[in-house]
Amino acid sequence: MEFCLIAGGILYTLWSELRDLDPDPQDIYIYDEMQDSSENGKLIKISHNTSLDRTYIPRSYSQLSLCSRDSNQSACNTYRDNIDTTRCMIEDYKPSSDPGFLLGILLSILLYISIACLWFDKNSLHALRFYYLFQISLHSVILVCLWITLMALKTQKPAWYSYNSNDALLIGSFIGVLIYSGLSLTATITEVHSFGIITVYSLVNCVLVLVESMLQVTAIVKAVRFKPSTKRLHCDIVRQCALFLLTTNIALWGRDSFFEFHDLVRTPVQSKLFGDTTWKVLTLFANPLCIFFRFHSAACLYEVWSTFKTSHS
Repeated sequence: MEFCLIAGGILYTLWSELRDLDPDPQDIYIYDEMQDSSENGKLIKISHNTSLDRTYIPRSYSQLSLCSRDSNQSACNTYRDNIDTTRCMIEDYKPSSDPGFLLGILLSILLYISIACLWFDKNSLHALRFYYLFQISLHSVILVCLWITLMALKTQKPAWYSYNSNDALLIGSFIGVLIYSGLSLTATITEVHSFGIITVYSLVNCVLVLVESMLQVTAIVKAVRFKPSTKRLHCDIVRQCALFLLTTNIALWGRDSFFEFHDLVRTPVQSKLFGDTTWKVLTLFANPLCIFFRFHSAACLYEVWSTFKTSHS
C-alpha cells in the first residue's frame, strides 16, 4: 500500500512536469520569427505594376532588398552593426576548461573506491556506512546540478518538437528505478527501528534516488529541446552540467551493471522484508531497466552537451 502511494505520487508529479512541454506551434512560429534571423520570414515585395504580393524568401535576401533603397540605408547599417556585434561576440566566446568533467571523474573514482571497500570487506560496518554516505553525497550533488541546469535553460532558446522514442525510452526505463527504489524505500520504512543507522542511511538514499531520477527525466526531456541563446548567456553552465551528469551517469551505469544488483550485502532490510528469493526476482526484473536508464540518460546528455558545445576552427 505504501509503495503504491509513493509510485502514484511520483508518476503524477512527473506527468505534471512533462505535460506542459508541448506549447502551441503558432507561438513557437512567432517566437522563431522574432528571434532567429536565419529562419525564413514573410516579406512584402513591391512589383513594377505597384501591386503587392506576399512571398517567402530568406531574410538575408530581404535585408539585401531593403538595403538597395536609399531611404532605408540607415536601417541597413544598424542591422549590419548588430549582426557584426553578435558575430564578434560569438567568435570571441571561448569555452572554459571542463570543471564538470573533472568533478564527475573525481566523484566517479570515489564511487568505485567505496564499492571496492565494501566488496573486499563485506562484513565491515564501516565500509557499508561509507558506501551509503557517499551514495547520499553523490546523489545530492547530482540534484543540485540538475536544479542549476533547469534554471540555466530558462535563458536559452527553445527548439520545441513533439515527443519521440527517446522520451518514451527514458520514461519507460525510469519505471525500473521507481520499482526498485520504491520497494527499497518501503522496506526501510518498515524496518527503520530494527537495523539502526544503516537503515536510516538506506532510507535517505532511496528518497534521493527517486527524486534525482525524476528530476533527471524532466531536465533531460527539457534540455534536448533547447539551443544556445544568441548571446550565449549561461550556455557554458548548461554544457558543464551536462558533462558532469554524463560522467556520473556512466559511473552509475557501471555500478548498476557489475555491483548494485549482484550483491545483497547492501540490502539487508529488503532481503528481510521480502525474503532473499523474492528480492532476487524483483532485482532481476528491475535490473535491466535501471541499467538502461543510466545508459540512455548518458546518451541524451551527450546530445545536450554537443548542442551547447562551441566549436572553433
